[in-house]
Amino acid sequence: MKKVRSLRGNHRQSTEQIVWKISGGMGTVAATFSVLFFHAFITPVFAGGGLVFKETLHDFGAIKTPEKVEYSFTFTNKGESAITITGITPSCGCTFAVENKKRFKSGETGTIKVIFNPVGKRGVFTESVKIFTDGPAGPHLLKVKANVIPTARQPIKVILPPPKIIVTPQEVNVGKIIQGKVAVYRLVIANMGDGDLYITNIGAQNENGLALNKKTIRPGKKVEITAMYKPEKKGRFEEFLIIKSNDPKTPETKIKIYGTAE
Repeated sequence: MKKVRSLRGNHRQSTEQIVWKISGGMGTVAATFSVLFFHAFITPVFAGGGLVFKETLHDFGAIKTPEKVEYSFTFTNKGESAITITGITPSCGCTFAVENKKRFKSGETGTIKVIFNPVGKRGVFTESVKIFTDGPAGPHLLKVKANVIPTARQPIKVILPPPKIIVTPQEVNVGKIIQGKVAVYRLVIANMGDGDLYITNIGAQNENGLALNKKTIRPGKKVEITAMYKPEKKGRFEEFLIIKSNDPKTPETKIKIYGTAE
């Protein structure tokens, strides 16, 4: 059996070259073993644990829809070689994650921001994100937890264009009338606004009046009403006719009625 030459300092020699320099069946086996061991030794390895996260679970507690919440998980590359984040896979469409960068040197710190959208969910939920790297460990699993409390739907407020009531005349002088007799007069109610005008009640002051069940006057239109007044005693009188409507600025319009009863 020939003397085997040392392999040290001859890292680039192929397996065939080394076997050729060794004679004998046992020598061939020994050389083959030596080559396999040598190649395994020079294969690059990541010393240490790769990316090490400070924490892998975050509890948002009670949250309300539709508010999105987010949290940044912090990690450090504990290996002796640089590590690259090759992919991020969330467990559902409600969760999104993004890294602050792709490649991290040994000892370098980074973050993974996880965003959770609770829309359409109710109760306690736990979602996860898988982080894939070219390091020795993984995939890394990050989890977020939340108790989703649905927000009561607010009624939709529909703001309609306002009406504007104009009544003419503002004062009515019925003149001299006999006590117990009826004085007849007319009023014109016009809608000068942009929305429908509803006349809900017409009556004398301090009385219930006549409910009209929302008599509608369209924008730009007008109606004429006939009213009556009967004095109960002799002498000069002064009363008010009250017209109630949905005009937000003038919900009550007062028309002065006066005269003398003989």
